Amino acid sequence: MFSGNLNFDEHVAYVLSICSQRLYLIKLLRSQGMPENKLHIIFVALIISRISYALSAWGGFLNSQQINRINAFLRKARRFGFCSSTCICDVSEYLRMVDSRIFNSIQSPSHCLTLTSTRKAALWPYVPALIRVQRPTSVMFFGIRDIDILSQNVNGFP
Repeated sequence: MFSGNLNFDEHVAYVLSICSQRLYLIKLLRSQGMPENKLHIIFVALIISRISYALSAWGGFLNSQQINRINAFLRKARRFGFCSSTCICDVSEYLRMVDSRIFNSIQSPSHCLTLTSTRKAALWPYVPALIRVQRPTSVMFFGIRDIDILSQNVNGFP
């Protein structure tokens, strides 16, 4: 859910609304006597998973106000005791972790985007040699040469 100018205010409000309802559910479980370690597991499963779902797709478009709203929610969860002291209360850190995990998986030799010389030779006639961006949908087409360049840049990713 985003507006025409790639503003994710509605999406952030929706995600935080769902997470607030789930936080209330966790409060009810705590009032019923559930142990703290189990509450933390449920917190990660219900709330952190919801916030981090497709975060690499929409997280780069967040402005500072939206980041602060999500971080405030995570700090509130920590104050309530659902988020342990080792839990990260910064959506920017989650975004960095998710992006790092994606880039690291692409570097795996078994990943479908890892091209061996045999795959390159087989795909070469079918893949465009230059990056082209189609404008209203902004779909990118990468050529074999460009994937080689991208894979070199990914190796330098922190």
